[in-house]
Amino acid sequence: MPLNNQNRKLKVFVIHGDPKKYNPILPGGYWDEDDFLSLNKAKDALSSLSNDYDFTYYCNHDTLLMDLKENRDNIDLVLQLCDEGWFNHPKMEMHVVSYLEMLGIPYTGSGPQCLATTYDKQTVLEIAKSINVPIPLSILVENDSELKNHGLEYPVISINVPIPFSILVENDSELKNHGLEYPIIVKPNSTDGSFGITAKNVCNSYEDLLIALKSIRSEFGIDGSVLIQEYLPGPDINVGLIGNEPIVLPITEEDYSSLPDNLPKICGFESKWEDSSPYWNIKTKPTSLDENRQKIIIDASKKLFKRIGVKDYARFDWRLDRNGNPRFIEANPNCGWCWDGHLPKTASLCGIDYPQFFRLIIESALARYSQLRASSYNYKLVKSKNTTSELSGKPVPLNPISSSTYLFINEQNKVKN
Repeated sequence: MPLNNQNRKLKVFVIHGDPKKYNPILPGGYWDEDDFLSLNKAKDALSSLSNDYDFTYYCNHDTLLMDLKENRDNIDLVLQLCDEGWFNHPKMEMHVVSYLEMLGIPYTGSGPQCLATTYDKQTVLEIAKSINVPIPLSILVENDSELKNHGLEYPVISINVPIPFSILVENDSELKNHGLEYPIIVKPNSTDGSFGITAKNVCNSYEDLLIALKSIRSEFGIDGSVLIQEYLPGPDINVGLIGNEPIVLPITEEDYSSLPDNLPKICGFESKWEDSSPYWNIKTKPTSLDENRQKIIIDASKKLFKRIGVKDYARFDWRLDRNGNPRFIEANPNCGWCWDGHLPKTASLCGIDYPQFFRLIIESALARYSQLRASSYNYKLVKSKNTTSELSGKPVPLNPISSSTYLFINEQNKVKN
């Protein structure tokens, strides 16, 4: 890698999913106009940073490994936006960053161990539990392929660690033995983009449970383990962190007010990929949580950020139980970077526009690699007071929140509160 030189722009290679290859998560299997729009908006945002960075884009996965190897001596940093994984295989995002590490190329975002850990939802829940982060009651349903080899047709249930395939769930009494009562939610243990999670996954009876499992297996083709969890009826809460002494962005929650009463309040596959679904109209808004519960969520998210080895940026998802207590759901390192994703929208609430969002991620990574050059952009932290911004197209007031949340302001700009 070339030495840093303040008289030249840093060379940043941007890698992302291959638009020409099949993507199992996308409806239709391939990029559509919305996907190209998102990429173009990202390119527009990055072009405004061109005084400091020289961006080159790579998306051909047939040649990606060779391209990186041949150019490694000319790369200051890889902006790693390939959250689809190598060849658009979601389980192979960790392989992309593993290859970068083997080549000695600095990159943005979390490393392979963190990505592998967080791809297994139950593993992250167990880690959270080990550091006293509150979690929902969860049961892991093992892959049923081994059962079929023994003539059994229904998945078995295990907690924490695999147990012998001798426990066969013939009715829902086994759930009750483990403390679960309806309603429950069933979700694949290892997927991205809410793949395999729909309204069917919220179950009020044993019959609903069978339908949900059949949907996961047959409609989505997922043959791995699934989680059965207590359904938490409270608000969906999201908290974003940027940096490696992370700055906490304003906490947000999902607004389900437009959703028909007969549909469960979840932010699943329909809300992200089906524009004809009522879930498509779900909006995001600043949270109404009191400061005490915000502090619980922020402190726990920071602990998890450090414990699971997150780098540069992440989003942590929470939900309140029936008594209003926060429960950690999952961690999302290298979370969605698209202009309309949760993290960029949350960043906009405290004055971080889309180009600056990318700048913070890039400079966070450069700082980690001890190669942060003297920049004309010198940031400082300013406590947030009462700022307004736009989220989902509407002006919204920011609630005064904990002292852990700040505005990231350019010293060259006037601070307006």
